Amino acid sequence: MREHHIGQTVVPYEIDWSADRETIGLSLDESLQLTVRAPMKATTEDVEAVLSDRQEWLLEKLYHLDEQKGPPYDKEFLSGEKLQYRGRQYRLNVIEADVSEPTVSFDGQEFTMEVHHFDAPADDVSIRRKRQAVVDGTSNVQKASLNNAVESLSRNLGSKMCRSPFVISLDGGENTTMKASGSIGD
Repeated sequence: MREHHIGQTVVPYEIDWSADRETIGLSLDESLQLTVRAPMKATTEDVEAVLSDRQEWLLEKLYHLDEQKGPPYDKEFLSGEKLQYRGRQYRLNVIEADVSEPTVSFDGQEFTMEVHHFDAPADDVSIRRKRQAVVDGTSNVQKASLNNAVESLSRNLGSKMCRSPFVISLDGGENTTMKASGSIGD
C-alpha cells in the first residue's frame, strides 16, 4: 500500500491501473480507503502530482467522512434537537410548565415537550423521564392517527360493507403491537 503525506496527515492509497481510463480519478469509501484509478500510461509521479493538486479536496473529504463515522450523540431532549418520526426529522421545542411528569405533543410540524422547571437538562434521571415522555407521546400520536385512519376507512367502506365493527387496539408496552379483529366485506 502506498502513502501520500499532507503535512501531518498520512493518506494510504492503492492504485487501480486500467487500460480503459484516460484520466486519473480519486475516490474514498466509507472506511476512508483512497483508491486512485489511473490509465496504464500514467506514472506514479503523475499519480503523486494529482494527489498534490487535490490535497484540499482530499482533506475535506477525509475529515468530513471521519466526523460522520462516529456514533450519534445521545439525546438530551433540549430545544432544537431533532426527533425522528415516520422517517422524518422534527424539531423539539422544550418549555417549562406546571407539570409533574414531562409530556410530549406533536402538531404535525414539531414536537413540544412540557417539563417542570426542576428537571435539569443534563440529569440522567431527567433524561430518562424525557425519553419515556417521547416514547409515550409518539405512541399516543400514532394511536390517534391510526384511529382516525380506521374511522375514515369505515366511513369510506359504508355500513353495507362491514359485517361487524373493525377494531384495532395497541398494546402500549415496550414492544408495541397492533391487533386487528372483525371482518370487512361479504
